Amino acid sequence: MYDSTRPSAIPADATVVALYRNGRYAATQEQGNQFPMRLWIDVLGTAAQNASILDIETGDATPETVLSWVPARQQFHPYSVARLYCDLSTWPAVKGYVAQLDQSQRAMVRYWIANPTGLPHLVPGSDATQYEWLTGYDVSAFGPGWITIP
Repeated sequence: MYDSTRPSAIPADATVVALYRNGRYAATQEQGNQFPMRLWIDVLGTAAQNASILDIETGDATPETVLSWVPARQQFHPYSVARLYCDLSTWPAVKGYVAQLDQSQRAMVRYWIANPTGLPHLVPGSDATQYEWLTGYDVSAFGPGWITIP
């Protein structure tokens, strides 16, 4: 899976991509339509209806946003996954907020963890791992739980 602030930088033969739905680097639907499978990233915590990934980084959503975003995602898309992106140092806080959700909501959470070692891997307990930061785009590995109902 590839992600980028510039969709044109993603290799043309990419099949799975993650693009920004809102924020400074929001991609257009037309840019997303260039790829067979696209997942949308919400950086503001306001697009649970149109994005399946919440970006939890400095300057974007906070770990606490999980408490409102995951239920909103479930309200708009019952039985769909809610993907949470963060780095290793933020992950414990994110998991702490996820633990406050009801069991049915927790069961639909998937974790995408930034761990740029340069080697393909999955961080234990994650569903996807962003393992390489290249010029123009990032590369992630994902397990079977990552690509489910969008």
